[in-house]
Parts: sequence; structure tokens; C-alpha cells
Amino acid sequence: TLRLDSHTVLFRNIGNRPLSALPVKVQCTGGGLILDHELKLPDGASFASTAESEHITVTIDLLNPGETFSVGLTVADSSGTGGVKAIARAEFLHLQQIGDQTNTLDILELLLPHVFMGRMVLDLYKISSRAKQKREEA
Repeated sequence: TLRLDSHTVLFRNIGNRPLSALPVKVQCTGGGLILDHELKLPDGASFASTAESEHITVTIDLLNPGETFSVGLTVADSSGTGGVKAIARAEFLHLQQIGDQTNTLDILELLLPHVFMGRMVLDLYKISSRAKQKREEA
């Protein structure tokens, strides 16, 4: 049987520099086919997109620090995995997947290095997490 999955992929610029004319590809994994897509962009942003059966490529004109855009997909997946994967490449760009099952420490490790004194806060968080874990084990 054929299964339909709905996905929303959110892209956020957490850096301190704008991203301009960056092509981002979202592709199906496991043999899925894109049936429909929806884009949500920052106010005033312009974009170009091309949609194929197995991927969509979106190029947004400008994504300032803190801004987001999202790609919503309806995927028909014959293999039942229903996954999608984002691909983007640029100088100084790090694309990080954060899923529903990502724990708080992983998210902090991703975000805090971009904040002043973030590493110190993260190290304190790690220490307090270990201390809490040891208390629970005792």
C-alpha cells in the first residue's frame, strides 16, 4: 500500500551573517515522491524554486540572522520510510538536522557556541547534568 507523509523542514539562520542566494535542496529518502509543496518565507523575501518528483530546490534571495523559512511537503512513499533530507553547501555554512527526538544538550551544543559566553554556559550545563545524573544513580 502507498502511504502519504507530511513533512515540514524549517531552516533558521543562527549565524551572525546574512545568507544570500543560497540554494537548498530537500530530497526524499527511501524512494519517496513529492506530490505537493508549500513555502513559507520571511516577509518581503523573494525566491526561486524548482520541483522534481524526488526533490525540491529553493533559492531564497536573503536570509538574515534569526530569520526562518520552511518547506512543507506531501510525500508518497512506497517503501514506508517517509524520510526527507536537506542539502545545502556554502562557505562557513553548517547544516544541522534537529529532529523531534533531539535532546536538550544536543540543541544547546549546536546553539550556544554562536552566543557570547555560550561555551561557558554549556560547560556549566554539562557539569550540572552529570551531577544530577550521578545523584539519580545513587
